[in-house]
Amino acid sequence: MCKFRRVAWLTIVALALGSIMPPLNVRADEIVEINDGIEESFDKAIDDESGSEASDENVSKKREDEAVFDGKEVLDKKTGLKYWVLNRDKTAKVIGYEEPKEGTLGGFDVVIPEVYDGYTVVGIGKHAFDVGWSDCVSINSISLPPTLEYIEDEAFYAQRNLRTVEFRDSERSVLKEIGYAAFMGAVAISELELPDSVEYIGDDAFAGLVVPGNLKTLKLPKNLKEIGGGAFGYHTSLENVIFNRKLEKIGMGAFICTDLSDVRLPNTVSDLSCAFQYCLKIEKFVYPNKVQNVTEEFIGCKNLKKVYLPKTVKEISIRSFSSEETTALTDVYYQGSEEEFNKIKVEANNDKFINAKKHFNASLADFGVEDDPDDPYGDPTPVTPPAPTPTPDTPSSDNPDKPSPAPSPVTPSSNTPSGNTPSGNTPVNDPTRTTIERDGFIISYNSEVAFSGGKLNASSFGTIDIKYDGKQYTASKVKINKKNKKLQITNISPADKAVKKAIKKLTKGSGGLDYSVKAYTVSQDTPVMTKLSKSGELKSVKITFGEHAYKCKKDEYDYDSATKTITFRGDNLAGKYVVN
Repeated sequence: MCKFRRVAWLTIVALALGSIMPPLNVRADEIVEINDGIEESFDKAIDDESGSEASDENVSKKREDEAVFDGKEVLDKKTGLKYWVLNRDKTAKVIGYEEPKEGTLGGFDVVIPEVYDGYTVVGIGKHAFDVGWSDCVSINSISLPPTLEYIEDEAFYAQRNLRTVEFRDSERSVLKEIGYAAFMGAVAISELELPDSVEYIGDDAFAGLVVPGNLKTLKLPKNLKEIGGGAFGYHTSLENVIFNRKLEKIGMGAFICTDLSDVRLPNTVSDLSCAFQYCLKIEKFVYPNKVQNVTEEFIGCKNLKKVYLPKTVKEISIRSFSSEETTALTDVYYQGSEEEFNKIKVEANNDKFINAKKHFNASLADFGVEDDPDDPYGDPTPVTPPAPTPTPDTPSSDNPDKPSPAPSPVTPSSNTPSGNTPSGNTPVNDPTRTTIERDGFIISYNSEVAFSGGKLNASSFGTIDIKYDGKQYTASKVKINKKNKKLQITNISPADKAVKKAIKKLTKGSGGLDYSVKAYTVSQDTPVMTKLSKSGELKSVKITFGEHAYKCKKDEYDYDSATKTITFRGDNLAGKYVVN
């Protein structure tokens, strides 16, 4: 057996009982029977890790004997799994396993049940499947139930042949915490999808060790708040991470020595703690607008060329941007003014930062990236539309006593060909935008939208400009009709109730603005995640777009199992992908 058995408690029991207890020949894989007369002495002698194993036939008998102790170790001979069961709340956790007699390295699969003999399985104990880089039999796949509440430290440590980690029925999952080094050294894992219930991933939880890890794409759980230090470090194949919208803290070296290139964190993150050291493909980075201290996040990132700093930054720690570590840094974009920038405390050995070209009052567009409409905290540089200039005959809507006059009722013209524009629209030539004129309104927008896997919103159509009665407006909200490929403008800025009501009515139903979707062409370089059954059947396909993943519908692709080729079809997707 690979795992060290704790048998020292037998000696403690013998010493504590003295002459009361006759000599026993006890093997580590047998139940220890204690008679009623020595229960008190036994309870004082054992510690929290004391326990025993039981065969299936006497589990019920032992459970009834609660006078012995509340928790006990039980061996399920059918599966080889060892449990620590608690009578007080009818729960169990897996604490180990028996190696198969005829197993080979990486030659068997493990399925953890939801319930074992009436006990709900709520956890995986410390070192439960820890093989410690020995020659012991390791597992090929692990299937985990939704009843798990925790996975303790080093539970699957050094399981270097573990290729598949499945969280069954993840929608029901109550898993909150994955402990320190829980899967450290499980370097054969190439795909990982954690339940959205997970809130904390411990230090080194999935880190590579001894040999580099093979994890390629990672989608973080929706409720994740903290990633421990080194959690995904040394997976040199990790190219893409889909960050969630509740993440607050990323520990030191969480993604050290990975192959990440395009990293965009949500603005919920306030602490990075040297997270991306030695990521050689990162060339630019936007600091979230809750960050106050920059602390050596990019040590060893030789290709980092430019960074964007929000006005919240107060300090650049020592050596964060030194010439030895960030040799390529040339530009620093700053959200605030030069006067505000000069108040930042810059510690020693930041010569590349000091000598870089500064861009003050910079927006994300200036930096060369788009605002993320799905980020609840929005662009760190808020955009305020210019206020309209009131005219004598058009009172400002800011004065409630003098509302703007409502436009005349909308009556679409019937003699204008519709073509690709809504009925009654008069197209205006423009090589890049679609502009229509209707009943005194001039509306300009991008009518072709590139499919990106996410929901469409106002920003999907570029800036939707609206001119009416000499005033300029911008659409801030739209309602999408996917079936008919039309959009309705439902809100504008600056606010004008009368104009808002008129444009909303103007673009309602059949009068909506037409748009089309340009299919995304999938290639072999596209981040594609697939799940195959044991028989080789393709169960699911996901495509990563930026920071989110799109689950393809069954009617959007065909699969040839002989050539392992996925052929995409339909309005949204095109191209082919060969499953590796």
